[in-house]
Formats: sequence, structure tokens, C-alpha cells
Amino acid sequence: MHQANSPLRRIVVVGGGAAGWLTASIIAVTHKHDDNIVSP
Repeated sequence: MHQANSPLRRIVVVGGGAAGWLTASIIAVTHKHDDNIVSP
């Protein structure tokens, strides 16, 4: 079960093109963790 106080560990951006990459980059910069952006 998901706990509200647990930190985010993984975010999946579904969708491609400029909007998907822009969203992924904004999330990466905002959260500043060890980011792993994977493109299919």
C-alpha cells in the first residue's frame, strides 16, 4: 500500500515528442535526484 509520507521513487512519463521530453526534463530539474531518463 502506498503511504502518503513516502518520497517519490519513480516517475513514468507516458507519451512522446516534445511534450514528453519537456515534462521529463522539468521533473528532473525540479527534483534534482539521480535521474535516469529512458527513451524507448
